[in-house]
Amino acid sequence: MTHAHDPAHLVHHALAGVGAGLAGTAVMFAMRSFDQRYAPETVPKGNDPGMFLVQQAERLLPDGTAVSPRVEQGAALATHVAYGTLYGLLFSLVKLAMPQDRQHPFVFGGILGTAAWAAGHLGFLPALKLGAPAWDQNRAELAGELTRHVACGIATAAAYNTIHDAL
Repeated sequence: MTHAHDPAHLVHHALAGVGAGLAGTAVMFAMRSFDQRYAPETVPKGNDPGMFLVQQAERLLPDGTAVSPRVEQGAALATHVAYGTLYGLLFSLVKLAMPQDRQHPFVFGGILGTAAWAAGHLGFLPALKLGAPAWDQNRAELAGELTRHVACGIATAAAYNTIHDAL
């Protein structure tokens, strides 16, 4: 039985990926919070994808059901965390198939962050009308979002290595 097909090894990789996704998401939130305060021109204007999902879920509630803004904000935050965690998990599974010499956190993490940015800003965010497509964003917004996503990817990859080795 090869190491990659050992169920315990797959679980080990998946747990490291989940933890790494959480760490990368924390970096993304920290950078976004900083940028909202000190460089707001780098934060795209538009609907929050997390809040959009919460509002869609609220449509399933019986008429007249009130949801407090704090609960909405918490649920929106949870969707962002779940999204970042999913990317960490996917990262861990892709990493299994990568040769060891191609797994440096800056390279592989940079690729992960760029892929996450592209999936959102070139794909589902414009498709769902939650934000302008990348080609319609101004340079500051484009640079800010891409930088935050690449940093998130690098943090995810670095955290993955640390968590994986510690487990």
